[in-house]
Amino acid sequence: MPLQLTADSQPIPLIYSQRRWWRNYSSNSPRMCAVAECISGLLNVELLQACIQELIRRHEALRTRIVLLDGLPFQYFEPPGEYRLNVVDLTKRITGDLENDPNAAIQQSIDLMIDLTKDPLFEARLWRLSERRHVLVVLVDHLVADGVSNGIIAREIWSLYKEAVRGNPFALPPLSYQFSDYASWLRQSHDAWMREHGAYWMDHLKGVCPLEIPCDDEIEQSSAPAGAAVHTPFGDDLSARLRSVAQRERTLVSLVVLTAYVIAISHWCQRKDVLIPVVSNGRYRHRASRNVVGYMASLVYLRVALDENETFRGLLARVRLEFSLTFQHQDFGRVPDFIPECASDAGFNWQPTNWVGGRLDHHVMLECSNELDRHAARYVEDSVPDQEGDRFLKIEPWRGRSPGLLKFAPVFFDTGSAIHMVVNYRRDRFHRRTIDRFRNSLLSIMEQMATDSSARIASVNE
Repeated sequence: MPLQLTADSQPIPLIYSQRRWWRNYSSNSPRMCAVAECISGLLNVELLQACIQELIRRHEALRTRIVLLDGLPFQYFEPPGEYRLNVVDLTKRITGDLENDPNAAIQQSIDLMIDLTKDPLFEARLWRLSERRHVLVVLVDHLVADGVSNGIIAREIWSLYKEAVRGNPFALPPLSYQFSDYASWLRQSHDAWMREHGAYWMDHLKGVCPLEIPCDDEIEQSSAPAGAAVHTPFGDDLSARLRSVAQRERTLVSLVVLTAYVIAISHWCQRKDVLIPVVSNGRYRHRASRNVVGYMASLVYLRVALDENETFRGLLARVRLEFSLTFQHQDFGRVPDFIPECASDAGFNWQPTNWVGGRLDHHVMLECSNELDRHAARYVEDSVPDQEGDRFLKIEPWRGRSPGLLKFAPVFFDTGSAIHMVVNYRRDRFHRRTIDRFRNSLLSIMEQMATDSSARIASVNE
C-alpha cells in the first residue's frame, strides 16, 4: 500500500551517515540490540507496553519509515499511534529440543535481517518463559539510532515503568529537539562548513588509501552476519599506570590507549600511514540533543604516519595534536561524501566514565563478563518495583550472540576504576585466535608504554 503522508509531515533526505548505511544494507540490514534483558519477578506487561508506546511517541526516530521518491531514499516520521508489544509465550516449549529452545528462538529474532523499505526499523518483543520470568528484546536499525540511542532507549523504558507501576504519570522531561532538527541543521550548515573546513580535509587526506584489515583465509563465508565478542579487562594495575602516563604527558587516558591502538593496527595491517576513524557522539554540538534518539554519531578521521625510531611519547604528542585538529574540523559525517578513499576498518570507539555510569551500550549487553554485567545494570537508578509494588524486579543482561554489524569493531570502556575492551567481530571473517593475537599485541604495547614511554616504537618488535 502506498504511504499516505499527512499535510504537515514531509519526507526528508537521509543524512550523510544514513546514506552510507543505506548503500551497504538497504535490502538486508542487521538491527542493533538496544535491549536484551532477563526480567525476574511479577512484570506488569500492560504497563510495559504503555511505556514502550510512550517511548515511541517521545522519539520521532523510532517512528521512521523509509520511502523511495524517484528511486532515492527519504525518511518519513509517522505520527504517534498505538503500539502493540509483541508478546511470545514460550512457557509450553520443550527446552531440550533445539528447535523449541527459548534461547534459540530469541536469538533467531535478533539475527533476523530486514529490508529497510518494508520491515519495521523498531521492534519490541517480550518472551514469556514463565509467570515470573521474561526476556525483553528491543531491536532498532542503525539507520535510525546509534549506540548512545540504545542507552537512552533502555534507560527511559525503565524510568517510565518505575513511575507507572507506582501509579504516577509519565514524567520524563519534554524534548525540545528531535532527530529531524539535527538533519535540518546538517543541510542548512553544509555550504558554510565546506567553505570553512573542506579545504583542510582535502589537503589532510590527500593520497590516503583505504585501510582494510586482512580477513582470515579458510573461513566459510555465510550469507548472514555471525557476530561474536571478546571482552578484555585491562585490570586495575595497568589501567592505573596508563592514567599515570596520561597525567605525566598532560593528556587524556583515551589518547594513550588510542596511541597504542594505532601501533597495533599498523603492525596488523603492515601500514605506516594509518587512518583511524574515531567515533564521535555528535550530540555535544547541540545540548538539547543529549537525550534524543537518532543516528547522530559520526566518525572523525585521524591520519597518523608511524616512524619506528620515534618514541612512544613522541607519537602520543602527535596523536594528541591530530586529535585536536580533527575535532576542530569535525565533519559530522560529511568527509566520505567527497573523499571516498577515507574508508577504514580500524575504528576507535571510546566510552567514557559518564556514559558507562548511565549504561553500557549494545556492544556489551551480549556475550559480556560478570564484571561488565554489574556496570551494565547501573542505568537503573534504583530498584524497579514489581507489579504488586512490594518487591522488586531483577533485571539482568540476557546472554546471547551479538548481531554481526561490522567485521571488526573494538569498543573501549572506562568504568572509573579500570579500562575494558570489547572486540566485536564477524566470525565469518576472523578466527578467534586472530582477535586474541590483536588483543595480546595491544596489551603488550600498552605495557611497554606504561613502563617506559621514552622507548622507541621499534622496541615492540624486539
